[in-house]
Amino acid sequence: MHTMGIDIGTTTISVVLLDVDSGELIGRRTIEHRAFCKGILPEQRVQDPERIWMLVSNALQELVEMHGKPCGIGLTGQMHGMLYVDETGRAVSPLYTWQDRGGDQIWKDGLTYAQFLKASAGDAASGYGLTTHYYLQQTGRIPKTAAKMTTISDYMIMRLTGNRCLQRTWRPAGAALIWRKTVSVWRRFSLLAWMYPAFRAFVQDMRSQDGQKKGFRSCVLSGIIRRV
Repeated sequence: MHTMGIDIGTTTISVVLLDVDSGELIGRRTIEHRAFCKGILPEQRVQDPERIWMLVSNALQELVEMHGKPCGIGLTGQMHGMLYVDETGRAVSPLYTWQDRGGDQIWKDGLTYAQFLKASAGDAASGYGLTTHYYLQQTGRIPKTAAKMTTISDYMIMRLTGNRCLQRTWRPAGAALIWRKTVSVWRRFSLLAWMYPAFRAFVQDMRSQDGQKKGFRSCVLSGIIRRV
């Protein structure tokens, strides 16, 4: 019985196939994806998600043809980057990587977008998905056909499974927010509530249900994987 792991890094894609029982490495591929593309602005650090998907798909198919289908596939990928997908689950934007500097651009009162967001709603830093989204939101650069935002590894899951949206819970929040132990759950929620008024009632309702306990995962899901 074999299982497969796929890692989508900033510069390379790695795919491994392991024997579950013995731990033996059955097959592997490491590919320099060369997915960086020229952004429309100098601060942008963007990649082509469809090129990444093509390379992942080709590497997976090659290993399957040689060794058979795995019993399961695990994915991981570069943190903090984000992209937009439409109602069908297809990318309608480039992948804005963790290196993107949109949040470092000056906005109000001499503050950058990231600094303004941090001062207004809690922790934020340039390169994190929610900061990039806020920058794109305020500058009118979100594609009109965008329905959701997600990460590159989660986008690969959507393409592999044919799903139009994520059938999962909280993990993408780690890429969108500053996910440190020193940042409380409610500070993260407050950031979302500040950006999305419709989310405020949900946060207040969760707070009344004894804070960080029941419903935490569904709350993050509702806040992050929602219409942009």
